[in-house]
Amino acid sequence: MTETELDKVGISLEELSYQMEEQELEQNGGETEETDTSFSPIVSQILGVEEMLKDIDDYFNDLPNLQSQVDEELSDLLHYIENNNLSAKECAKMIKLIKQKRLIRRGLCNDYEIKKTYSTHRNKLAVETQRPFFLTEIRKTTKKLNQQYRYRRFGLDADDTQERKVLAEKEIKKLLK
Repeated sequence: MTETELDKVGISLEELSYQMEEQELEQNGGETEETDTSFSPIVSQILGVEEMLKDIDDYFNDLPNLQSQVDEELSDLLHYIENNNLSAKECAKMIKLIKQKRLIRRGLCNDYEIKKTYSTHRNKLAVETQRPFFLTEIRKTTKKLNQQYRYRRFGLDADDTQERKVLAEKEIKKLLK
């Protein structure tokens, strides 16, 4: 890197040299030696980005397993309810536990939708002019995921989504009485 290029990123040649020497000291347990493993700050950033992308890919690849685990836990809880008599206190705790698991599952399902968008558009990350389009797609997916739940079996007589929600919740509350 030339001094002009270093000035553009706001770092002096001395600072860069010092940072590289510090990094070498850390890597070699306090001893300095000339090695090919010393990286400039930009190389370290690139390696960091590669590591973050790997972490994202690993998480996305593990999503089906995570969702399966939560589904099995929910199934176990529902079977426990089916096979056992619960006190009012136990029912309240069970509802809280099921709600907690459902929220975790919803988060995983949302992440899966983000994964589909990410996988479809990830090649846009490589081209600087395409990155805003990538981010737009991610934001669109996120916005779609944050929409209000539309009841499928309750409130069917309503004309619009908001009216359907109100009617569905009234019908469900009536069932709980």
